[in-house]
Amino acid sequence: TIPQAPKIEYKELLYWEDTLHPNNKYSENQNIVVSSDMDLKPVYKNLKVVSLYLDSNSPTYLPDFSSALNYAKGKNFRNITLELLENYSLTDKDILTLMSFNENNVNLTIRGCNEDIILKIDDSINLSVNTKFESIVFDYDKTNTHGIYARGHRLEMGENISMKGLRAPILLGGENKKDVKKSEIIVKSGTYSAIYGGGFSEYSGVHGDITIDLYDGEVVGDIYAGSHNTGLITCGQTNINLRGGTVSGIVSG
Repeated sequence: TIPQAPKIEYKELLYWEDTLHPNNKYSENQNIVVSSDMDLKPVYKNLKVVSLYLDSNSPTYLPDFSSALNYAKGKNFRNITLELLENYSLTDKDILTLMSFNENNVNLTIRGCNEDIILKIDDSINLSVNTKFESIVFDYDKTNTHGIYARGHRLEMGENISMKGLRAPILLGGENKKDVKKSEIIVKSGTYSAIYGGGFSEYSGVHGDITIDLYDGEVVGDIYAGSHNTGLITCGQTNINLRGGTVSGIVSG
């Protein structure tokens, strides 16, 4: 019989693996004959991947991004921080959870426990609250350029952000195929393909104020106050402040 695995804090047993025959995996207490040509070892899932800080409270440890956001939802905290303790790949579920978080008056910070932590992303991100990224490596390995859509919320790319992979992301203050009431993007580090105050498509303008502040970092393309495809800007002021960093393309309000 397969034995019981040792209990380890913040670890959950997935299965027992035969290291001499890696395709052979067994559940705990499974009735099989354990022979001398088997070398069994337990394989665990790490349950301590994300540290969740709610205001100034001590961290709660959770196994993934979406679990951390769902844990924080509805608790009426103003400042929520998700700190990644190891390299992490955003799943489709994580991306949907980010898009539907929709907590009022929340400031969300997403960071690595050190600036070498890699956040791997294979699709665009749609935010639903004011969000700051810092101390993290973005890894986009797809050939298509994906965007980070603030959807009318404040988007800040803070200190100690770096990029790897094939394409740097686009930062967009608006939403795809939908207008927003304001747009605010702050960049303090990192490399980006372009920055748009609006969204990407033709029907993704901003009906309000637009602010883009570049303190540092690199934009290898353009900075436009509107959308990629000439979304409307009405009833608001446009402020593009180049306080530092470099822009290789056109800057236009």
